[in-house]
Amino acid sequence: MPRLTGNETEEEQKKKAKLDAMLMLQRMDRTEEQLKRKLQEKGYSKEAQECAIDYVKSYHYIDDVRYASRYIEQNQNRKGKRLIKAELEQKGVDRSIIEYCMEDADDCEWDAVTELIKKKTKGQMPQNEKEWQRLYAYCCRRGFSFHTVKSAIQRWIENNL
Repeated sequence: MPRLTGNETEEEQKKKAKLDAMLMLQRMDRTEEQLKRKLQEKGYSKEAQECAIDYVKSYHYIDDVRYASRYIEQNQNRKGKRLIKAELEQKGVDRSIIEYCMEDADDCEWDAVTELIKKKTKGQMPQNEKEWQRLYAYCCRRGFSFHTVKSAIQRWIENNL
């Protein structure tokens, strides 16, 4: 990886920032904000950061819409929409992009929470109120709404009786 010595001209910094950005994206997909943070941590100037980001965007190596769509697709079977939205916001994806990608995502939250309940309970009904509360809390921490969890548990109970 190119290292900054502090003696680089602006053009040299831009060139190194482009190379660094390409190397970072080669290892894993990132959002624009994540890439900007990484370049900033490495000590690149604002101009060099912007130049590198514009460069990788021009070749479509970085695309927040694509990143968000993939992230949602990969996680929607294990996490609720609220948690996925929060994680994408933390990664620097714009809310409008998140909402747009969420519209395209399958609405399989019901199936996901049912599978989570089955996995957590190993097919056995909770024995007391405390175990029920733990199950509700576990599912809600995974980003599912209380209403969705409650409905899925009620349907699961009906199917197991």
